[in-house]
Amino acid sequence: MPTYKIAIVGAGPAGYFTAQALQKAQTEELVFAIDMIERLPTPWGLVRSGVAPDHPKIKTVSKVFEKIAKEPNFRLFANVELGKDISLKDLRDQYDAVVLATGASRGRKLGIPGEDLTNSLSAADFVPWYNSHPDYVNTEVDLSSDTAVVIGAGNVAMDVARILAIDPTELDPTDVADHALVKLKQSNIRTVIICGRRGPEHAAFTAPELRDLPKLENTDVYIDSKQIQDAESRIAALSEIEKDLKNNLEAMRLIADHSKKGVERKLEIKFLAAPIEFKGNNKIEEVVFAQNKVEKLIQKSEDQCDLVSLLFKSTLKFDQGKIEKIIRKSISDIGVEQTWVEVISPLLILVGDEWVRTGTGIEIEHFLSEVLRKILSENLGTISRPKNSRPVLLACVENEMHSLALLVLAAVLAEARIECIFLGARTPQSALNQVIIKSAPPAIFLWAQLSENADHKYVKSMPSIRPAPRVLLGGPGWKTSKVAASNKLVMTEGLRDAREQIIEALAV
Repeated sequence: MPTYKIAIVGAGPAGYFTAQALQKAQTEELVFAIDMIERLPTPWGLVRSGVAPDHPKIKTVSKVFEKIAKEPNFRLFANVELGKDISLKDLRDQYDAVVLATGASRGRKLGIPGEDLTNSLSAADFVPWYNSHPDYVNTEVDLSSDTAVVIGAGNVAMDVARILAIDPTELDPTDVADHALVKLKQSNIRTVIICGRRGPEHAAFTAPELRDLPKLENTDVYIDSKQIQDAESRIAALSEIEKDLKNNLEAMRLIADHSKKGVERKLEIKFLAAPIEFKGNNKIEEVVFAQNKVEKLIQKSEDQCDLVSLLFKSTLKFDQGKIEKIIRKSISDIGVEQTWVEVISPLLILVGDEWVRTGTGIEIEHFLSEVLRKILSENLGTISRPKNSRPVLLACVENEMHSLALLVLAAVLAEARIECIFLGARTPQSALNQVIIKSAPPAIFLWAQLSENADHKYVKSMPSIRPAPRVLLGGPGWKTSKVAASNKLVMTEGLRDAREQIIEALAV
């Protein structure tokens, strides 16, 4: 009975759910010995450092992790840092497979003037600060102003605003970081404003989070009832309204109508306010907003203006039929390339953000990836009268597992009647070379998502054929590689550039 040794780097939700999937896949003939490697002294990642301390119920997912850890053939090695205490090469030498589940720790920039002033802080820094993450204990948090502005309309924004707005004594029974509690008790902030750039109907808050706000003992919560009325009027034109949307607006309505206590602390939620500039000397003293406007919502929900939001909700419900219907219609209307840029890519970002926010969701990402693969693969190999006499070769380099972007390129080329040989993920050098010799492709596109997979030897070891193909390199992994661009070796920038370079190669 073979036992496969698996190393999982990262002890957050992604790592644990990967371990769980492996454990469930075991049979009498197949056994996995799992070693989990974590840089920090404690496991659980964002479940420990990304959940607000006054919402402990969300952390109960840790019971699932404890069950996973109790299974035979599971070991956790904490305080071990990849690249310092052990190298990726060491892991690859010692294990049959290595899974990198390290997550993303940096917050996003808004890209507006004044963002770098000293009292502008990302939630990716603030949340772990009050959750005792060792990397963020010394984060500079300025609470000297009487007003704080939180930009965003999701549950993370809600958590941040609530922590700033509530009486800090309400946090005494929680596991909030001691240093954060001391600082919050010294805070001058009495007004917190949450700003969302779109309307209430587009907010990513969840109804349970909204319903908790009026329960705050020492904080009044405000929402402009007219903004809720306007949103209700806009969705009334829809033939179908999502249950979650109804629940959200109902919860917002209750906040707007809830009687106020007349206390000093205030939390206000504003919509249709897009930040365009931060002003101040040394630190932010003023936030400049542009007033947005929702013109209309299209009659049919599957065609409504917030298509990505609808897809996201369908993804969370594992509604494959609806996802396929919406994306196929989008491809029919605007094509594969535009659908990827305007619909699929933003959807994948939302799914990734949900993973970061909740600490869960690897199953959602895997589900969505497989649905997308099914849709994008439908037109491959069915091209009538292709424009090229010899097919273009598309492949991921050896060890590269991420092939979705490559599949998108294949679908874009198929739409343009360009025939391809699609080899997919983890293409061995020997296999690639055989296909090159047998098919003599006019262009070869090699994808590398991760820098450690972008090996220049992979390119140099390709066989020489006549006529010489144009070799195109795509993916962020190549940006730090040692491969030098030339007339026959081109670094591509994005999907459109890759398509145009291939078309140009076919014309030579």
